[in-house]
Amino acid sequence: MKNRHVSNVRNNQLRNLAANHRLIRRIKRRGCWLCRATPPDLRELHFHHLTPDNKKRRVSEMLDYSMAALVVEIRKCHLLCRKCHREHHQAKNTARVFQGGAS
Repeated sequence: MKNRHVSNVRNNQLRNLAANHRLIRRIKRRGCWLCRATPPDLRELHFHHLTPDNKKRRVSEMLDYSMAALVVEIRKCHLLCRKCHREHHQAKNTARVFQGGAS
């Protein structure tokens, strides 16, 4: 009986993982929030948290969470291509230097 329970739990985990992967792919097919590019390799798109203090985890680290928890985290983000994500952080860091926030 215990082995069947363990097997059922594992099967449910695998189904949730697969469903979360499908959700991420479906969202990433929309492309970059800024430039609208959709790179051939969807791994080039990053979930950028709008308020890092409000971040529970990286979206990529939450694939084994419930879909509801994953969606809550995704809603805190904009999807950015690698180039736009890098430019955003470079601009933010440059602004911080000019404001005297970094050395």
